[in-house]
Amino acid sequence: MAEGILKDLIKKENLNINKENVKSAGLMTQDGLFVSEKSVKALKKMNIDISDYKSNYVKKESFYEFDLILTMTENHKNILNKIAPNFSEKIFTLSEYIGDKDDVDDPFGMTQRIYDKTSLSLYEKITKLVDKLKKEGY
Repeated sequence: MAEGILKDLIKKENLNINKENVKSAGLMTQDGLFVSEKSVKALKKMNIDISDYKSNYVKKESFYEFDLILTMTENHKNILNKIAPNFSEKIFTLSEYIGDKDDVDDPFGMTQRIYDKTSLSLYEKITKLVDKLKKEGY
C-alpha cells in the first residue's frame, strides 16, 4: 500500500522523483505474488489502483540501488540493519524519517477494517514524507 500511495502523491504533487524508482519489498514474502485483495480494496477507496502490483522479497544487493530505505516498523529496520549493516545510514522507519511516532503495523491476516485503518495511517505519514521531500527540493 505504501508504494501505491507514494507513487500517487509523487504524481499529484509533481515531484522530481521517478516513480519507477519507488519500490516496496517485504521480509515475509516471495517475489511475484499479487497484493492482497484487502489492500487493493483499501486503496481503491482513495482512487489508487494497486491491483497489478506484485511482491518483492528484500534482497541485499538491492540496497545499492536506493538512496533511502524506509521501513514500517522499528523491528523491520533492525532486521535490515543486520542484513546490510553497511547501509544503516539510509535505513529509517517511515515515522522516524518524518519526525513522527508510532510504527505502521502490517495488517496481514486482519479484517478489511484494519486494512482501511492502516491505509489511512499510511496516507497521513506518506503525505508528511512528500512534504519533507518537497522541502528538500524534489
